[in-house]
Amino acid sequence: MKITKDHLKKFIDLDTVFSAAITIFFLVIFITTLPMEEMTTYLLPRLLGTLGVVIGLAALIVKFYKISEKGEKGEVKYKKEKPKGINVLYTILFTLAYFFLMRPLGFILTTAIAIVAFSFLMKSRKRVVVIIVAVLLPIALHLLFVSLLKVSLPQGIVESILQF
Repeated sequence: MKITKDHLKKFIDLDTVFSAAITIFFLVIFITTLPMEEMTTYLLPRLLGTLGVVIGLAALIVKFYKISEKGEKGEVKYKKEKPKGINVLYTILFTLAYFFLMRPLGFILTTAIAIVAFSFLMKSRKRVVVIIVAVLLPIALHLLFVSLLKVSLPQGIVESILQF
């Protein structure tokens, strides 16, 4: 595969910059855990750092190969897509709203709303699956963190009613 200037122009956009920044962020997390000596201290951050770097690099590689697909006549073909920069902006805004709403609404309700919002942002067509995941995943995560790991999560409307 021959890399041309046209490939690089199509490759470098807001999504690529965002993916690269996230990959670098997770790489920094991984590197900062290297001096740690106790496994209980470094295990989770190191796993998350490794997973973040792998996923970030995979996203960049997949994007590059999609751009450099060749057509039947040897020319480079590009899929016409809407600019995804607005999706990155919505993702940042949804994430900020998630953090600001966490304390007043609580972990379960805020996470359920975030799952639905991100699913619609990604144009998920399976609405029943989205609703089931939005209900079950926050409850499972809440039970995992509070019961098993003894981590306190923000209490909200749902937690006060259900008494988790």
